Amino acid sequence: METFLVLGATFGLTGVALGAFGSHALGVKLPPERIATFETGIRYQMWHALALFLIVLVDAWEPMSGARRSTWYPSAVERRSCLRPGGRSRSGSSCSRAVCTRSP
Repeated sequence: METFLVLGATFGLTGVALGAFGSHALGVKLPPERIATFETGIRYQMWHALALFLIVLVDAWEPMSGARRSTWYPSAVERRSCLRPGGRSRSGSSCSRAVCTRSP
């Protein structure tokens, strides 16, 4: 996840730098339709930077801890095994359609 964090920071930094360059240096040299295209590219780069930060945040977030969590929230091992339809987790829960369901 550190890779995504570094990539997100790099994308954000270059997006801000290129946006400033585009508005200050290219603003007087390019026609308005080319500036609009450049701004769209920069906007997409910033959205991708935010998406990478969001991936890092979601990976680090754990809603609960302890025994109470284990009754409703599958562990990381169970989540990975539930990515395969029909897979089984180590605790014996069956998985269908990529959703974990507990066996009675």
